[in-house]
Amino acid sequence: MKPTTLLKEKTKAWAKEVEATLRLIDDRNHLRQHKPPRAYKWVAMPREDQLLSLLNWKVWTMRYKVSLDFVMTFVLQVYVDRRKPSKNPWTLNFGLPVPLVTGVSCRKRLEEEVARRFPNGENLKAAKCSEPSVVRGLNYEDLDEMNKKYDNVMRQRHKPVADIISRRAYRKV
Repeated sequence: MKPTTLLKEKTKAWAKEVEATLRLIDDRNHLRQHKPPRAYKWVAMPREDQLLSLLNWKVWTMRYKVSLDFVMTFVLQVYVDRRKPSKNPWTLNFGLPVPLVTGVSCRKRLEEEVARRFPNGENLKAAKCSEPSVVRGLNYEDLDEMNKKYDNVMRQRHKPVADIISRRAYRKV
């Protein structure tokens, strides 16, 4: 089965995001050791046919509402003893077999880690609060038009509450 052009583009974009996150994690580890970040010429990523498996991480980030940084940091910590460092100082090596870090056992370990780190579901609450649903549906040309539409939407949404409050105020008088 050959992947379509759209799937190839999405896979390449995801691979770039994984590569950038891997660089970020490596820089963070160097700073913890009081070393300057390294300048890599290139990052040794998995083969192109294995990049589709890395899309499992994208699914996990959406399912568990955590960042790619969280997933990769966890995976690299769990499998730190199996990671093969690069022999070339100018190369940052991914260093782990893709089936190992995208498989069922890794997913189960990640589920346990998410449950341990966020016992009250803070990750789900933060994901829900990221962008209000009112703002998503607004298409506007300028700021004044957006403010008018937002006011109308909020008035419609809170109209029953305002009516109840005004009735209570009327009854008290």
